Amino acid sequence: MNQFFNLVKFEYIKIFKARVNVIFIGLTLFVSMIIVLLNSFGGNYYSGFGNDMSDMNALKMDREILNEHAGLIDEAILIEMINHVKEGVSNKDNYFMNSYGQEVVKSDFYVKYHQPYYNIFHFIESVFGEDIENLNVEEMTGFYENYKLLLVEDIQANTQLTDGEKQKHIQLIAEIKTPFYNEYMGGWKSMILMLPMLGILCLVLVCVVSSNVFGSEFNCKTDAVILASKHGKTSLIVAKMVTIISFCASTCLAIILVNICSFSFTHGLGGWDNPIQLVSTQSTYSTYPITIGASILICTAVFIVVCVAFGCFGAMLSVLFKNALATISCLFIIIFVPIVIPVTGERWIDQLLNLAPLRIFSYNTIFSDYFYTFGTISVTPAVFYLIASMIGTIIFACIAFHKFKTHQVR
Repeated sequence: MNQFFNLVKFEYIKIFKARVNVIFIGLTLFVSMIIVLLNSFGGNYYSGFGNDMSDMNALKMDREILNEHAGLIDEAILIEMINHVKEGVSNKDNYFMNSYGQEVVKSDFYVKYHQPYYNIFHFIESVFGEDIENLNVEEMTGFYENYKLLLVEDIQANTQLTDGEKQKHIQLIAEIKTPFYNEYMGGWKSMILMLPMLGILCLVLVCVVSSNVFGSEFNCKTDAVILASKHGKTSLIVAKMVTIISFCASTCLAIILVNICSFSFTHGLGGWDNPIQLVSTQSTYSTYPITIGASILICTAVFIVVCVAFGCFGAMLSVLFKNALATISCLFIIIFVPIVIPVTGERWIDQLLNLAPLRIFSYNTIFSDYFYTFGTISVTPAVFYLIASMIGTIIFACIAFHKFKTHQVR
């Protein structure tokens, strides 16, 4: 066993001895941090409107203002919010005439009337499709019961869903815990928007390294030496596959953790227990009964398993092509080409395109309303991607192992 781990250690040494790999690893971690800082320093914060306050101070004040109203979103809070906004809209002291003779709200209006209820504000407007000031407090009575009925009606009206999917969605709706919890969640929300960028960083790094674990042996003409060595026929090939799998998993996890730590540093950890229905207007009618924290953990698991499968796929191609450059070129096409293919509207085509690695690295893809259906069985996208990636990992690894072991040395 010690001999086997020495072989794995040797493969890692080879990875980190290659200057291009070290550069890519360092650059990937650096970019994953810098995009967070650019996002945080380039944000628009209500507290910064109309003054010279720095973005970080404005962010801090926005967070503090919202967290003064952190807690459960019960009917009393909803009524309080509507009355508060109505009061602000009707108060003429909150307006001024601009240079064009138009009456506009003062810069501190949003800090006073929107920011304290920011998450709730946008969620309620999305549910009712109306501005908050046009709603009546009576509409908040029995809000969550009515909201779940709206979710059911929305699912029932979707003609692209099968009966099995609709039934599963209705079961999920019943499991949604109410009343919702509200807290500042700017960090997690920004991270969710950055998931495709994280996908690019992870996949490019995996692409470069995995294509060279076997590919370098062909390029350096050392494949004959390996296959003729004492451990070449089995142990060393297995060690290479273990190296690829462990490297892909660990680097993907490291990139995600760096991103989480960076966003936590700038935005704080708040919002972990918020429901995903508060994330954006696109998720308002989501039927998933999970919190933002749970969704981040699910995304992390999916990303790691997909990266591992992609790494094994790259290893397989490198054995088949016997050329690292050809392998990298093919993998780059697989990564980036699906991005430019537009949504077709045809469900089966879009779900097929969503199997592309980078499309999976999307919050809306992982938590899509459209499940993968096999007969009477409907599987959520996250579960399907986990299972499919695990199966793919086994298949790709076995093919790579067999092809390298049996290839004819020239």
